[in-house]
Amino acid sequence: MIEITKFIFTLLQVARSEQVLLTGCLPIKDFVDGKPTDKIIGYRYTLVAPQNKYESFTVKVEQASPAITPEELEAKGGTVKCKVKGFEGRFYKDRNNEYQFTAKAESVEVIA
Repeated sequence: MIEITKFIFTLLQVARSEQVLLTGCLPIKDFVDGKPTDKIIGYRYTLVAPQNKYESFTVKVEQASPAITPEELEAKGGTVKCKVKGFEGRFYKDRNNEYQFTAKAESVEVIA
C-alpha cells in the first residue's frame, strides 16, 4: 500500500519554484531532559511560495548562525527572496491522527 508519509517532496514540488520569500526566522533551542536550554542548534524559517498561491510553510535548518536576523529582515520590509538548498518536505500524522507537513534543509541563502 502506498503511504503519503513515505514520500519526500522537493522545494520545486512544494513551491513550484526554486525561489521563495522568507518572512520569518526563529531560533531552535536544544532540549535537555525535556527543557529548553540557551544553546541554539538551528533556525526555523517561515517561507512563502508566490508561484503556489502564496502557500506558507516552515523549514528547519541546522546551522550556527541565521541566514538573516529578525532585525535585518524587518529593515528590509519583512520579506526577502531566498534559495533553499537540500530541501526535503514530508507529511506525518500528529497525535490527533491528522496529516501535518514538515520540512528541513541544508541551508537558506538570502538573494535579495
